[in-house]
Amino acid sequence: MTISSRKSNTNHCLFDDCSYSFTSFHIITEIHLIISDKILLKFKLQSRRIMLLSHIVTEKG
Repeated sequence: MTISSRKSNTNHCLFDDCSYSFTSFHIITEIHLIISDKILLKFKLQSRRIMLLSHIVTEKG
């Protein structure tokens, strides 16, 4: 029982001063997810482009 209550406390107090509310932390997490999704999408597109280029090169060679 004490473990679960401690766990719920750490969710709200991930930052040192605990002044962040859970909602603001949730918003920060959402923004972080959106940014990382955009980075991942860009990386996927670049890697796909590289794969296509290498495929064309190997076909010509």
